[in-house]
Amino acid sequence: MKEEETPWNRIIKKSRDKFRSDFDAIPDGVFSVDRNFNIRSTNKAFANRIGLSPTAIVGSKCYELGACTKKDCHPDNDDCFANTVFNAGQADLFVTRSETAGKPVYFEIHVLPIKGASAYFEHVLVIQRNITQQRNLEKRLEHYNEELQKQVADQTGELKAAYDALHSKKTRLEAVNRKLRKLEKLKQDLTNMVIHDLKGPLFEILANLDLLKVAAFSDSEQEYLESAILGAEEMFRMISNLLDITRMEKRKLTIKKERFNALEAVQESISKVRAISLLKNISVEAFVTEDNSPIIEADKNIFGRIMSNLLTNAITYTSEGGWIKIGISHDKNAKLVRIDVADNGCGVSKEAQKTIFKKFEVAQDFNATSTGLGLTFCRMAVTAHKGKIWLTSKKGKGATFSFLMPAAGHNNK
Repeated sequence: MKEEETPWNRIIKKSRDKFRSDFDAIPDGVFSVDRNFNIRSTNKAFANRIGLSPTAIVGSKCYELGACTKKDCHPDNDDCFANTVFNAGQADLFVTRSETAGKPVYFEIHVLPIKGASAYFEHVLVIQRNITQQRNLEKRLEHYNEELQKQVADQTGELKAAYDALHSKKTRLEAVNRKLRKLEKLKQDLTNMVIHDLKGPLFEILANLDLLKVAAFSDSEQEYLESAILGAEEMFRMISNLLDITRMEKRKLTIKKERFNALEAVQESISKVRAISLLKNISVEAFVTEDNSPIIEADKNIFGRIMSNLLTNAITYTSEGGWIKIGISHDKNAKLVRIDVADNGCGVSKEAQKTIFKKFEVAQDFNATSTGLGLTFCRMAVTAHKGKIWLTSKKGKGATFSFLMPAAGHNNK
């Protein structure tokens, strides 16, 4: 007699069909086993794995069908998944390895105990997830990681060897550099000592030459005497420049400030080069651009040597019959005195102007015997007074050296 289909039965049947459809849609193999190791239910994924239909599987012993992935799976085996979970009374996770067609196959087994109406674990639910692809990827990653670590170790070794070599070379270079600095200091000290010692006998020569001025000499002999005096004075100036440059480089030059008339100081400097300017028939004159000459507050001796270097330099590079003009002006706003030493000599090229104030730099087209120390001294001496020096020139059209010095009353810190 056919059971009458009631609405309640239709709901139950629909629900059961829906559950079966969802159960079969699970991609992992799923089956349940009771305590007698009979398979109570299964899905299509598990049936496809062992190659049987679901109807042929249900009711069969799991170990007879090879349902488990273990080769020696049996109820008497303590490693049986179902036994382990039945005995423990809690879910567990296993990973197994088998071979298919000579290739390893890995399964992740989830086993969950299921209670019946009597609150007793009547069966277990087994979920078999194929993780072979994941394991293969993990192995590949492990292999890549090992290769990467090996490459890193190799490169680290190479870098360490390179670092050690560089460090060793750096140590050797530092030792050589220290030795070179020591030798340079010895050379500099020796040079300074020799130059300093030269001042004594040179000063004595100048003093004796000066005494000879009162002697009766012929015109030619007097000319020789003047030439000797000029040469000795030039050498004395060069030695003084070199010594003071060294002191300024070591910040040991003492500046003794005093107030003095700018025009008078410039005229005093002109008188000291009068002899060499007359030899070349060069006119040298100074003028003030205002009513009164400004007052400078600086080291008068150093100022005189700045002027002496600039005037000697101008005379050297000005042709016979030329002129040198020294302009003196007062910038009251800036509280500075400006001195311009202009000539109509050969001028200085733009290229030479870039380095003309540097130590031992000489314009190659001109005086080959110059040391280049005079302008270096001027730059450092002006800078020591917090001033500024510069050159305005065009090759073949003369040159003007300009510099600024503090005016009296200006606190030039």
